[in-house]
Amino acid sequence: ECLEQVCATRRREAAVRGLQLRVHLHLAEIQGDPTLVTSLLNSLLDWALSHTRSSIDLDLQLTPWPVRARLRCRFAVRDLDQLSRGPAPEAHRGLNWLLVEHTAALLGAEVKREDEAGVCVAQLDFPVPRLHEVLETLDLGAAHSESGHNTRPFAGWQVLLVSARSEL
Repeated sequence: ECLEQVCATRRREAAVRGLQLRVHLHLAEIQGDPTLVTSLLNSLLDWALSHTRSSIDLDLQLTPWPVRARLRCRFAVRDLDQLSRGPAPEAHRGLNWLLVEHTAALLGAEVKREDEAGVCVAQLDFPVPRLHEVLETLDLGAAHSESGHNTRPFAGWQVLLVSARSEL
């Protein structure tokens, strides 16, 4: 919801500059101060908008293992017709990028960045909040029950299945 709101606001700014802001969202929860999350998203978009030459693609999804909410920001740092010519300019590490790194660190997110062939991809991995709480309470050790013939060994357990296939 927060990402949708920030993107709706920033989409107008991108359109004025002749740029597209494309967003692909899957439901993912990020734990943290809403003000910091909004600041991080705005800093990421400030950085991307200052360096892009075409469009910005934002993709939010859950990773299978380790389970994390992953936000990827991808854009070209040179014009699309110039991608195959010579070395690409790097989206430098200015104030906007430093703000992204520091705000992400405050939220407990890992930041990775790749600059290759005129395309820059920034990736922010956020831990899934409730998963850590559940994992801390589970005892996955070899605990044996008193009776050797437990007919309902998983009674009372709950299972969460995350899949791209809607029939699952």
